[in-house]
Amino acid sequence: MAVVDSIGNSRWSKTISNLRDESRVNGAYRYLKDSQGLHHSAQEHIDIAKAVQERDPEKAAVLMLKHLEYARPKNYPPAS
Repeated sequence: MAVVDSIGNSRWSKTISNLRDESRVNGAYRYLKDSQGLHHSAQEHIDIAKAVQERDPEKAAVLMLKHLEYARPKNYPPAS
């Protein structure tokens, strides 16, 4: 949310926040139950933050899409 909020568009921030909440309600975060899942997710956040810090939007986008894959319903095709 920090990255989205940094854009300064409150409508966009609210939309993304709502989508994040919906993925929690739908159980997309179940894999985070154990410390291994939490560690993996934290490392993905670090990698995304580094790409943003390095001003590499393409890398940040690829990492973010990969990070969000766990929340995609299983009957949807992977992002391209």
